Amino acid sequence: MTLALNPAKGRLGARVFENPHIGLKPTLFYDIELPLEPFVYEGELRRTSVRLDFITLDVIGWQELAGRSFDFPKNPAPGYIDGSIYLGDVHNPVHVGTIHFGQCDGRQLAARIELMFDFEYEGLVELGVVGASWDIVLEFDPDQIDAAATEARDFTGLIS
Repeated sequence: MTLALNPAKGRLGARVFENPHIGLKPTLFYDIELPLEPFVYEGELRRTSVRLDFITLDVIGWQELAGRSFDFPKNPAPGYIDGSIYLGDVHNPVHVGTIHFGQCDGRQLAARIELMFDFEYEGLVELGVVGASWDIVLEFDPDQIDAAATEARDFTGLIS
């Protein structure tokens, strides 16, 4: 069985996150949400999205993203993107290999994302493991990302 998973316009955000219980100091992370166009699965119209969280981009501001490419290891290697899609009553892993950012107009950023859906991990074996390459547009709020970047700069040892 093959699904027609087509992304709509996505959303890019940023935040500073820390977890002293695992030794994670305050760190600037980016997050991407990619709503999908409605599709049919098991005879029903579904609406869901791909979530890509805890993305480390080795840049402090959105102004540095245009024209840059970033490669990521597969979960659970350090530096992986925590990605998933909710389908079949479970969160199915989404592995991201590369994000290439294109042109930016100050509120929208073009991107190509190379990803792999692992539906077999949670038991949707009929869907298998599926690769995709998506050309998308990410909307973002420059003020929100700038605020997260400013917060990150306030912590010693973060990207300068």
